[in-house]
Amino acid sequence: MKFGQILLNFLWALLYIPLGLPISLLIPWARRRANFERQNFKDPLFKAQIAFEVSSEGELEQVFPLLEYFLKQGEKLELIYSSESVESKAQSLAQNYPKNLRIFRLPLITHFFVNSLGGQSLKSLISAPVLILCRYDFYPQLLSLPKKLGLVSASAKGKKKACIYKLFDFIVCASPEEKLSFKKFYKGELFELDFRIQRIGDRLEKSQEILAPFFKELPIQRRIIMGSCWPNEMELFSHPKLQADILAKEIQMVLAPHSLKKESIAEIISSFKVETNGKIPIYHLDESVDALKLMAEMNRSPGVLLVTFKGILCELYTLFGTSFVGGGHGRSIHSVLEPYLAGNRVYCGPKTYRSTEFDFIMSHSPNYIHVVRSLGEFYDIYNNKPIGSDEMKKREQILTSSRKKFDQIISLIVGKVNE
Repeated sequence: MKFGQILLNFLWALLYIPLGLPISLLIPWARRRANFERQNFKDPLFKAQIAFEVSSEGELEQVFPLLEYFLKQGEKLELIYSSESVESKAQSLAQNYPKNLRIFRLPLITHFFVNSLGGQSLKSLISAPVLILCRYDFYPQLLSLPKKLGLVSASAKGKKKACIYKLFDFIVCASPEEKLSFKKFYKGELFELDFRIQRIGDRLEKSQEILAPFFKELPIQRRIIMGSCWPNEMELFSHPKLQADILAKEIQMVLAPHSLKKESIAEIISSFKVETNGKIPIYHLDESVDALKLMAEMNRSPGVLLVTFKGILCELYTLFGTSFVGGGHGRSIHSVLEPYLAGNRVYCGPKTYRSTEFDFIMSHSPNYIHVVRSLGEFYDIYNNKPIGSDEMKKREQILTSSRKKFDQIISLIVGKVNE
């Protein structure tokens, strides 16, 4: 299989002169991509211990605990990314660790045998002896490199070529179910850990309940947050009983949109008003609003609170007993792990196939994550019973266990570097 990847890598590089170079000059989208890739700069004196490759912001989020750990230890790292969406976060990270982190764009259009004629050799760029990939990034440019290979957040969903996985020296699966699937054909070092658990746990420990006064009148099991929600999901409020309970102060509902763009916020407000026929007030809280005045208004006239503070959703979940996570009536659900570890009973839409977090929760607490197939039916299946102490202890143990697993994986990677 390694030979096959080497052959594909060779053929890809062979196409640069007759195909890659001309289209990078003539076709606008290819020219933009080539210009993006050609920003790479090789420092011949920089020698890294570990390299990471990601293709999206979500994958960067997955490997971030590893990146952060090794950077704080003073290790030298390389980060390769294939998507322009990662650029700003990668550059910000590199600015914070200028002596310890080098960033590269993955050469696709400009992939070549050598750094010449506008082409680039990935082999000459990456100096680390260990290369860690995330999820499905099986580019031959990466798999053919003479490196010790690791794969994190691994999932066998939809992947029938077990021979590719055999190229990796170690694999870290995202859930217990995935680990069982890999055991059927993978004989290397195999672990199970969702790295985001580590990061979420750290954030929850540091959470400051700034907005707690808004919800002190109702017990936590009667508070519901719609996290990472979208305009189309306002259909959830079409349920007459839900509307009546909001107005009667039987429950408190909060919206935390996925997109904080003005257009998306306006669309959420408009859609909410349509679904509720304008019967329920919606209060918008952001950095510019006097929170005390807004709280007084809500006490006089109950309604729904729309919160658009940046970067607080994970911490915000700790103030609620129930969460509805958005995205599942669109492309795919957003993070369900954050509310789960914050102690919530979690609801989401049916688009769960791409979510290893959903699989993880189903394997640990299947009675506490619920799929809402029709938004208008959410309140029919809503359960406001408090979560028992045994279940909460289980989630605390997950955080404790994840830290132990994280330490084991760190030791494994260090061992690979030193081999």
